[in-house]
Amino acid sequence: MRRDFIDMDDVAVAELKMSIMDFVNANGWPKFREMEAALFAKTIKERSNGCVISCGGGIVETESCRDALKTARSQGHMVVHVQRDIKEVEAYLTSDPTRPALPEAPAVAWARREPLYNDCCSHEFVILTSEEQADAAHNELFSLVDRITRGASAAILQDTITISLTYPDLRAAAHNMHEIEKGADVLEMRVDLLDPSLSSHAAIRAQFAALRRMSTLPIIWTVRSKGQGGAFAGTEEEMMALLKLGVRLGSDFVDVEGCWSTKAKQAILEDKRGARVITSYHDFTDKCYTAEALSKVFKGLHCGGAADVVKIAIKTSKPSQITEMDYAILSFRDANPSTPAVGLCMGAAGKLSRVSNKFLTFSTHPLLPGKAAPGQLTAEEIRTLKIELGMLPAEVRLRGREGGRGTEADREKCLMIHTNITYIRVCMLVRR
Repeated sequence: MRRDFIDMDDVAVAELKMSIMDFVNANGWPKFREMEAALFAKTIKERSNGCVISCGGGIVETESCRDALKTARSQGHMVVHVQRDIKEVEAYLTSDPTRPALPEAPAVAWARREPLYNDCCSHEFVILTSEEQADAAHNELFSLVDRITRGASAAILQDTITISLTYPDLRAAAHNMHEIEKGADVLEMRVDLLDPSLSSHAAIRAQFAALRRMSTLPIIWTVRSKGQGGAFAGTEEEMMALLKLGVRLGSDFVDVEGCWSTKAKQAILEDKRGARVITSYHDFTDKCYTAEALSKVFKGLHCGGAADVVKIAIKTSKPSQITEMDYAILSFRDANPSTPAVGLCMGAAGKLSRVSNKFLTFSTHPLLPGKAAPGQLTAEEIRTLKIELGMLPAEVRLRGREGGRGTEADREKCLMIHTNITYIRVCMLVRR
């Protein structure tokens, strides 16, 4: 990254003129935290840019350090919490004789610190297992940093196709992903369709990380509620916690249903952290809509221009609803040319809408365990029909994540990385 690297442990040893273990044994952890906070504040002041600063996960134990991280985040820096399975962390810490003993079990410290990490960080990154190849994790981490620091949100291009992943455990897609993603531009992670045994935030983080390692395509983070045709049955507070998790993990898109309160939606729209927000509305009642009624829904979903993409999906038994939807999209786009609109008519009668739709058309694949919505076509079927109808040229270039992995020069915008050598926890501050 062509940045100076500063390890706070080395800074402490140079200041103390003794090892950290000896200092803690002689003076205790509270005194070390006090000294750590002073050195951290001094280092941030003296080296405000052009460097990588590494420190341990205990940085969040001190209020002044937490305030410094949150201030940096509010000023546009990127604060990334890098984590790995606590059992692996505990096994490492308890087997390393060179580290001073913690005053409590690592698992207890983690349970107490987790909300502090979440409160301080702008993003999260997961190391899957100790067996994971370091290059895969490093490349994905640098890709995240590169994309956020450059402000390179996922491109929303015409005639893009999304494949909705319906696996109850995304790890099952590992051997088939190279086939599933063919012909797709975006992948949709249906968090609500994950197996109940994977409903904890820790398990969901691991699922997202696994998907990132399988594919470089942009990811839409979707938690579809039961009222909107999904499986999520929790409260608004629980929904917002999951959506905020999707933002922190670096999802390229986050789907926010229009049915939630204005306050809840604004909490996501005002703090996107590099994600694009899709505001959506789904109706499975077979209600007959006019173009005017659909236009009003689109306008409401736009949230005064705060939404990046608006989406309506209605179940219908009437092919004429496709015409109403197309007209509503044209009307919305005439008034808001910079905001893509997705309009889909679900069910057999509405299949043509998946061909006429211009942006992020949601599709399926034969290798998936099931369709995410009635009437979904495969990506291959959609592209074939578009070509046959003259809507696409015969040769169509498939698009991946905008910007790719980035260049070394791009990554020089990195300001700070707070970590430790064991990849226990990382907070990474990056100036835009």
